[in-house]
Amino acid sequence: MRQFDASMNKQGFCGLTLGVALLGIPATIFAQEDQPIPPKPVVSMPVNPLPVKVVYEVFSLPMTDGAALQRAGITDAEFYSRLVAGLKEKKVKLESFLTVRGISGQSMVTSQAEDYTYPLEFEPAELPNQVIGMDRKKDAKGKEITVFPVTPATPSAYKKKLLGETLEVEAVVKENGRIDLRVAPTRTALIQKDSYGQGLSKVEMPRFSTPEIRTAVKTLSGQAFYLGTVSAPDELQPEEGGQMVSFAFITATDLSVEASKTK
Repeated sequence: MRQFDASMNKQGFCGLTLGVALLGIPATIFAQEDQPIPPKPVVSMPVNPLPVKVVYEVFSLPMTDGAALQRAGITDAEFYSRLVAGLKEKKVKLESFLTVRGISGQSMVTSQAEDYTYPLEFEPAELPNQVIGMDRKKDAKGKEITVFPVTPATPSAYKKKLLGETLEVEAVVKENGRIDLRVAPTRTALIQKDSYGQGLSKVEMPRFSTPEIRTAVKTLSGQAFYLGTVSAPDELQPEEGGQMVSFAFITATDLSVEASKTK
């Protein structure tokens, strides 16, 4: 009986193998045992993530004074100190102050901005396909004229833009108090609305100012670093007092070191 079962099992397996071969499927698929599904890799944060704080500041002062400071050949720390001292004397103005805290190696974003919606595309002015009635009125000379109902240029698509300050930064804490920074500050302001066309085809489009910096720097924890200028265009400069220049500084601090000092 056992021999008969073995023969049947052998014949059945051969028949299965033959059928699989005719279908073009490798028989080894049926001969393999079920394999366990490997676990998905787990992406974990560092065991002791290092906290970091980033402060972004913009100082403005008359361009002649700013150029004199640049030519003095002083360090970033001394440059920053003189600008802070100028705040007390009201010779310098603090235009922007943004701060954000996060984890070393992670992207951080902070902003002081608001949405500004404006028309991007327009449908041209046109006469209606069918006029049921027409108005009549008098012109400047008192002559009666016929008025056709004309549709003016109409917005057909809109766009949003952030007006204000936005700071994108990634800080990586290194050894010996060093911090690597990838920085992208942006300042966006509405300059004015420019008119195009005439009559019923006249439309207005806004014009923006967007001074920005895109850079990567190496700094020391707690020390101000001079990034560059983000000055306003001529249209947004003050009418009196001469042209102003704006200097951007960034200060990154390793908070884990600061916390250890307080213990």
